[in-house]
Amino acid sequence: QVFFLTCFLYLLLSLRKGSIVDLESAISTSQPDDTQNKSELFEDSTHIFIYTDTFKHSDGTYHPVGFIHRLYAYMIIFFQCFLYLGVALLGIQENNNDSAPIVTNDCPNTGTVKLESLTCSNKNYHVEFLATSISILIAIFTLTFYILPDIMGSIILMKIPDKSAKIAAVLILIGAMTATFSAWSFVSTLSNFNVGTSAVEVFLGCVGIVFIHDLDEKLRSALNRVNNPLMIFLLVIVWNVVFYFNAIAIAPIFTEPIFTEQ
Repeated sequence: QVFFLTCFLYLLLSLRKGSIVDLESAISTSQPDDTQNKSELFEDSTHIFIYTDTFKHSDGTYHPVGFIHRLYAYMIIFFQCFLYLGVALLGIQENNNDSAPIVTNDCPNTGTVKLESLTCSNKNYHVEFLATSISILIAIFTLTFYILPDIMGSIILMKIPDKSAKIAAVLILIGAMTATFSAWSFVSTLSNFNVGTSAVEVFLGCVGIVFIHDLDEKLRSALNRVNNPLMIFLLVIVWNVVFYFNAIAIAPIFTEPIFTEQ
């Protein structure tokens, strides 16, 4: 753990100093100013509302960033972190539901085992363990590639001498760390690296985190299609309320009454 932590810190310091990749000189021969860097980073996300005063609309015009835009930017980051932790808790709950207390005949102690371990399986233990481990690593590294642009973008924002840019960098980096932590918590708690965990369950957990990670870009895309940002909030409320009452009205049609014999 100390070795990997040292390598991670060295990588961050190297990226900050530009010794591995000189991102600024790779874009063009001339050094871009801070305004250009800020406008190009996270232009498809609501993160840009935190550290800029204007943003480019879908019609090509520039609009000022208002209070509602910044409120959306902060709320979506905290909402994403909340959902990330929710996915991790789902893994813990699923793992607890899969266990049941039993009393063995030859042991006076009460143990807790997974229900899958009570079934007889003809599968090779080592092959199934290897398949589960590989599926976990593939899912985690796929998720990491999705959040890698946020990590790199937050490092670049840290280099910009602007307080709002540094605040945005810290919040974005916290979101990326929370997503990775939740993914590892989900797959490790769900599987415990034991036999019986389906690779589909592992991928579904990581795919859910990827969907949560793209919420800021979806909100940014929606804001590009309206002139008043409050319309997004009103549309979300009205849309879900209408379908909620429709679902309540239709549900009794498909629900059969349960009669118990006396």
